[in-house]
Amino acid sequence: MAAIASASLSRALAGWFNRVLRPAKSNIDDIPAFGDLTEVNTMLRETVQSWYEEAERKGLAAGIKKGVAEGMEKGMEKGIEKGMEKGMEKGMEKGIAMGEVIGEEKGMEKGKTVQTLQFAKTMLQHAEPMEKIMAYTGLSRETIESLTTDLE
Repeated sequence: MAAIASASLSRALAGWFNRVLRPAKSNIDDIPAFGDLTEVNTMLRETVQSWYEEAERKGLAAGIKKGVAEGMEKGMEKGIEKGMEKGMEKGMEKGIAMGEVIGEEKGMEKGKTVQTLQFAKTMLQHAEPMEKIMAYTGLSRETIESLTTDLE
């Protein structure tokens, strides 16, 4: 008689669980319906194991996603930093090269000017006419006249 009452109680509890508790709790939808409480141990062990595996998959996926995002962010920062360093190096090299060219051109110009002025002074020292000095050097009368004050 006790076995019959126990079996009857087991079926009644299983029916109540399937009708009332399972529909009310959305997070236990993956618990299969059962007809007898003797099935519960195996079913719960399997269900809890599947919950654990699902949580592990979700946690792993979230961890990978977060790791990739953080890795991308750090990688971008490093890439930008290295790109800026390389850009600065190349910019400096080009700037130096351009500066050397410009400096060389200006030096050549200044050297020509100094040489022209020196040539004009030499012509003045040899008493060459103003028009001849202007023609040979391309200097203006005022510039040549200012050289005569340097000679005195």
